[in-house]
Amino acid sequence: MKKVLCISLGWEQEPQLRALSARADVALYGIHYHEPDLPGIHFEKVLTDDLRDLSRMAAFANSIEPDAVISDEDDYGAMVQALVAERFDLPGPRVAHAQLGANKFLQRTRAAQTGLKIPAFQLCSSLDDVVRFAQERSFPLMLKPVDNRGSIGASRVNSKVELSAAFSKALCASPSWLVIAEDYIEGDHFNVDGYCFSGVPQALAVSRNVKSTREIVNDSIVYGDVPSNLRERLMREGERTARALGYNFGFFHGEFILSSSDGQIYLTEMANRGGGILISQLILPAVTNLDLVQIYIADCMRESISHPVIPQENYVRIDFAALDPGKVFAGFREQLATPQLIKVVPFLKEGSVVPDIENGAQRHIMLVSSQRDSASIERLKESLQRAVIYK
Repeated sequence: MKKVLCISLGWEQEPQLRALSARADVALYGIHYHEPDLPGIHFEKVLTDDLRDLSRMAAFANSIEPDAVISDEDDYGAMVQALVAERFDLPGPRVAHAQLGANKFLQRTRAAQTGLKIPAFQLCSSLDDVVRFAQERSFPLMLKPVDNRGSIGASRVNSKVELSAAFSKALCASPSWLVIAEDYIEGDHFNVDGYCFSGVPQALAVSRNVKSTREIVNDSIVYGDVPSNLRERLMREGERTARALGYNFGFFHGEFILSSSDGQIYLTEMANRGGGILISQLILPAVTNLDLVQIYIADCMRESISHPVIPQENYVRIDFAALDPGKVFAGFREQLATPQLIKVVPFLKEGSVVPDIENGAQRHIMLVSSQRDSASIERLKESLQRAVIYK
């Protein structure tokens, strides 16, 4: 019986956790921020704590002596996975790669050293640093926490009077209390998702982001409709970026901007993990027709598995539906069902107050579908609104 230590036991990792739990040759152990809510999945033991407490994570792993460690779609989970993998000589990402994926300053520094196209940037520890950067460059510019995800704490700054509030917002969202200032690149936003097969990064899919009026948060993420020439450019740039960052295990998820001024592709950031919100666990397998969950499990378990590496390019999209801020979400009165609907994912727990959407982590409902018609998508959102129950 192999002992598998699973890091992050939330809904984003549920597909791989259910696949692991179906195996008779493994015993599952877990680490999560709180008690997991995964009916039907049995864990021998679960540590609930802040995943940033690496000494406690390491002590728990030492008590188990795992035969494999697995995580995905979570920056903190990737660091714990890398730490355990290195300590026990197990397959997994390396600590240096987890650091690069989660720290914007480290990643931009490496990118600049290796010749990748990135916006001009500066590490800022004070408002004075930000003001100097703004004086040297021009508005608009972006302020971001050095180490957070989901656009939390990020702001587009259009004038000097906005700098102080934006700096405070980014600073408060940064665990390291450091801020990145960078040029704002006007253009279209894309994602490149891929996988490291036998240590070699291979791009698998490209999606375009449809931005909301806030410009920080996506309204939609659409796979399978990027023109072929541009798709090829983005995929090659995604692979070049993953190689430059040294990624050689598991998933990678890169975000890029096609500049409207010079036509160049600029790196925003790339993580050595799945893209969150079920991108590597559900959406990418649906787009490519590759069983990436089983491939990743096999790689983490040091098992051989035959797999094609020529992906399909199916049309799949993610749309986000907004609920009524301030109301208490109580679930759905009925299940939505259409031939094109793949999954409905509420980001809210029943009984929670619906927040205003200021970043990606505060979105309300995700719809995954293969629906191409915009009018049908709007009708789907309207049906969802009618199905929502508020207390």
